[in-house]
Amino acid sequence: MTDTLTLKERDEAAASILAGRLRGDVRFKGRRWYLWNDAENRWERATVARGVTRRIIEEIQDLIIQAVFVKNYEEAHAWTRYLDRSDVGTRLTPRISRILRGG
Repeated sequence: MTDTLTLKERDEAAASILAGRLRGDVRFKGRRWYLWNDAENRWERATVARGVTRRIIEEIQDLIIQAVFVKNYEEAHAWTRYLDRSDVGTRLTPRISRILRGG
């Protein structure tokens, strides 16, 4: 995610990367989100406000850590804008759901 991208393009790129990381851990039935629970070995219904946002934030934190580890501080800084929970629900989850549904 470089500075040459517009805000919309950055959001789309971030959603695409996160969708790839969430594939297999997230599924949909109608408009409902489900997250895989490793501890209980089953799918659990989740809301965007709680479970889904928390899971996306965890993935973003992992991406920041990976970027810092390889000394790519610009990339790490670019990901920090998505740590705001209100941005996740409005900017990322609609795009992620479209990608994971194949639309």
